[in-house]
Amino acid sequence: MFQDILQEVFDRTEGVVMVSLLGMDGLAIERVIKPSGERLDFEEDLLSAEYSTLFKNVDSANRDIGLQGTREVIVSTDACRIVMNRAGTDFLVVSLL
Repeated sequence: MFQDILQEVFDRTEGVVMVSLLGMDGLAIERVIKPSGERLDFEEDLLSAEYSTLFKNVDSANRDIGLQGTREVIVSTDACRIVMNRAGTDFLVVSLL
């Protein structure tokens, strides 16, 4: 079910390397990723765990200072951009570009 939706996001997003649906615990539920020869060298499970924690920390900070809940977090590095979007209350969609 989720695989088809993620594949559509993957196909429609220019420059995407990976799209994952994560539980808020950082565990991947579904993932679409480019073949290894066409992507960055990174550990998908580690990225999922670390960035779900980052999202939760940003969300907590926003709530603590009265900004309400977080919808999206974007991190830009020298190698890529990571876009995290809340999907309901229990999930994140993480895109690596």
